[in-house]
Amino acid sequence: VTSMLVGLGTARVIQLPQVMGVIIGTAIGSTLTVQLISFDLAIYALPLFILGFMTYFVAPNKLLIKNIATVIMGFAMIFLGLKMISISSHYFAELELLTEVISALKNNPIYSFAAALLFCVFVQSSAVTIGLAMSLCSAGVISSHDAILWVYGANIGTTSIALFAASSSNYIGKQIAWAHFFYKTLSVLIFYPMTQYMLDFISPAQDTPARLIANFH
Repeated sequence: VTSMLVGLGTARVIQLPQVMGVIIGTAIGSTLTVQLISFDLAIYALPLFILGFMTYFVAPNKLLIKNIATVIMGFAMIFLGLKMISISSHYFAELELLTEVISALKNNPIYSFAAALLFCVFVQSSAVTIGLAMSLCSAGVISSHDAILWVYGANIGTTSIALFAASSSNYIGKQIAWAHFFYKTLSVLIFYPMTQYMLDFISPAQDTPARLIANFH
């Protein structure tokens, strides 16, 4: 969505004040995606993928229907991929080398944050990055506090998509991309000092690490 906004700004269709509401809306909307991922929906992944695949090729040649089918296939692959990550995380949790790396990250929170930020820049998806943190936390590889640092890193890392899109745009497009970056960064700076207090507040009501992370987000 932010990449689309950068394109509209470059074309001078919209101005920065009109965009901020959309940026805030997408930030909240992305938390609903993470809510979906936090549930164990892997059993529905293959049926959903088959449904989306068949709809894409059988449905009338309408762009809306094909796009909806593509979204369904995408979600199915995310659910299946995260289940595979979750299964593999338990194996990696027993590796001595990985344990040492994770211990180093625990002793230096800024490293956990930076690792999540760079991973999000690489995969271009905050939902996948947070999903990985959920899997690692569920496997006992990282603590819930470390997982929240991944949430912070993912939220700033996802702004790279708009920044890349704005690299060749005019000043309006660059304004939109940097507004997105500063909005996310300021949010992290506000909430970071309150991380442990918020975890203590919401932890008693959560039954799994994945649900804890999703609701914190």
